[in-house]
Amino acid sequence: MPTEFQFASNPYAILFFLVPGQIIAFARAQFTTGRTVLMRDAFLGYISWSVSYYVLTLPFIGYINLNSFKEWSHLELMTFLFVAPCILGGLLGLNDRHNCIRRLLAKVGLPTVHAIPTAWDWCFYRQKRCRILVTMKDQTRFAGYFGSSSFASSEPGERDIYIESVYEIGDDNEWKKTKKSSVLLIASEIRSVQIPPLNGNKAGNGE
Repeated sequence: MPTEFQFASNPYAILFFLVPGQIIAFARAQFTTGRTVLMRDAFLGYISWSVSYYVLTLPFIGYINLNSFKEWSHLELMTFLFVAPCILGGLLGLNDRHNCIRRLLAKVGLPTVHAIPTAWDWCFYRQKRCRILVTMKDQTRFAGYFGSSSFASSEPGERDIYIESVYEIGDDNEWKKTKKSSVLLIASEIRSVQIPPLNGNKAGNGE
């Protein structure tokens, strides 16, 4: 199907090539994590997502002329350029979270690269709530509860951790909440992170 491209004279070309891809990338990012993308790479990524989006939608909408966008209703324009890309990005993000396509390809002998780039990201990405035991380089240990108010950085150069509730581990291996309500641990001082199972005397909010 022919498509007319008039970049110099048609401002709709910017909407056509950048906005859907940017929205798809943004919606997908709400469900996944990874390394920071450079602006030049992000720009090319937006164009790639937009082109892929149109490959999927052209069979349903047919011929597209950039000049025809000004004849669309506001509802049609919003749906085509904003709502549909947002839904597609969300579905792609959910696929990344649950590894649907990756698992399917693995079953037919086509293993693929994981969408989450590092073990650190994967570990904290999948944790809903858990105990956490962090050992620092000076052998100091911090035990705590990693819940919805905690945070682990996904920035490769700064793997810091914020633990919302700090605990002490008794001789009987019982976790007891301390007066310290929270702690921020700097990445450069962290040696290792352990995630014990949540059982027995659970460390959590409201204890």
